[in-house]
Amino acid sequence: MNQTLGKHLIIDGSDCNYQTLCNVELVRSFLDSLPEQIDMKKILPALSFPWTDCQPEEWGVTGFVLISTSHITIHTFPEKRFLFADCFSCKAFNEKRVMGLFVETFGIKHLETRTIDRGASHGISDHYRAS
Repeated sequence: MNQTLGKHLIIDGSDCNYQTLCNVELVRSFLDSLPEQIDMKKILPALSFPWTDCQPEEWGVTGFVLISTSHITIHTFPEKRFLFADCFSCKAFNEKRVMGLFVETFGIKHLETRTIDRGASHGISDHYRAS
């Protein structure tokens, strides 16, 4: 029986609140507080940055926070009213809680999620799993 090293939750949110998708400080503060809300240990304060592409409609906010067991990221696309987010951790976490916090904060109306078990093909044993 293969063990996994961790879970990788992938969130695609659409029809989100435009104002929250534009707000660099909101993204930073959300990511900064999220680890504690899901019983994770933050390594460094969260960072967020505005980004732009070659085309004017391609812009948004990117943010991340490093946690002791991996990372949480978000990329927003205000003009398209969607976001992409990832939560990966070797420590078990409540996926529904994470999804709910993203939905509540960013006003996500349509949510698609996937969870990937990481490390299963490498024969990771419980000895290496974070508690």
